Formats: sequence, structure tokens, C-alpha cells
Amino acid sequence: MMPLDEETLNVLIGEYLSAYGGEIDISLETMDKYSFTVHFSGRLCRACGIEEYFDGFVYMLRLSGINASVENVKEERGGYTVTYRINE
Repeated sequence: MMPLDEETLNVLIGEYLSAYGGEIDISLETMDKYSFTVHFSGRLCRACGIEEYFDGFVYMLRLSGINASVENVKEERGGYTVTYRINE
């Protein structure tokens, strides 16, 4: 499994954002050894299934060798704060 640090995570967030052409924004909120929290905002298509954004990021992490899963989703500040658990 690829080690995950803040720099790597920010690069992966940037790559994920580029797939949406500026429609959405994701910002890293917190990070520790076992989890990290990001905030999704922008033009999120709720009719498409909001969870698709969060699960799509999990898929991208897996493609990069990082095993993570969605642990918690909270609607707040005009978007969604999502906590991901880093799995061994």
C-alpha cells in the first residue's frame, strides 16, 4: 500500500478535481495516520447521487494504491464534509 501524506493527498485531490473541470471544489480539512476529512462544495449534482462524488474519490485513491473508505458524511457549509478511513 502506498503511504499517504498531506502532499500526496493534495496531489490526488487536484487530479480528481481536474476531472470535473472546475464544477466542484474539494479542500483537505484534517488528516492523521488513520483518516482524513475533506469538504466537497460547488456545483454538486444532487440528482446524480451525491454519494457518487465521495465513492469516486475512493476509487481514484485505490487506483493510486491507497485503500480507503467513506466513514462519515455531514451536510454543512453549503456542501459536504466527508471523513475517509485509511484501511490497511
